[in-house]
Amino acid sequence: MAEETTIRPEQPVTSEAPVSHISGAEIAQPYQMLARSLDKLGQGLEEMATPLAEQAGYRAVTTDDQGNMTVARFPIFGEAGKAYARALKFSALAQADADSKRKDIEISRQYANNPEGYLKAANQYRDNVVQHVSGLAGPEVGLHLKNAIDTTTTYNYRRLWSEQQATIKRNFDKDTQWAVRVRPSSF
Repeated sequence: MAEETTIRPEQPVTSEAPVSHISGAEIAQPYQMLARSLDKLGQGLEEMATPLAEQAGYRAVTTDDQGNMTVARFPIFGEAGKAYARALKFSALAQADADSKRKDIEISRQYANNPEGYLKAANQYRDNVVQHVSGLAGPEVGLHLKNAIDTTTTYNYRRLWSEQQATIKRNFDKDTQWAVRVRPSSF
């Protein structure tokens, strides 16, 4: 018998792509849990940092050896940063207002019988200190400080003016009485 010369093809070799038995949601779940945990941790740290940042803001405003206000700035962000900024502004305004009242007493004593000189000196002081504080703590702090200084200056100017007018009147009355007493006897 003759040999068969036909070639029979063999079954082709095929492969299947691997099939995952884990869904995409199952893969993402641990990462979502980690993200939620980190969010809660961040919120807890923010709640803890806010009062600490506020206290740091109050302590950030100091006075140097020459009596000038200085402000220490720290890079604090988020709600804690907002609390720090509010406390810093409050502290700067409180300290500058107290300093300006002491300086106003000094200026009013220096110009005791000169209300116009007092007003000029007080306004010059106000302009300088408002510019300085605005640069350190912000323009809104400078604006509130300007208003506080203007209130004090107006009060003291009126007081000095009234005292000056009372002095002028006393001197006029005294001189008039002296002139009245001296004149009739000389006739």
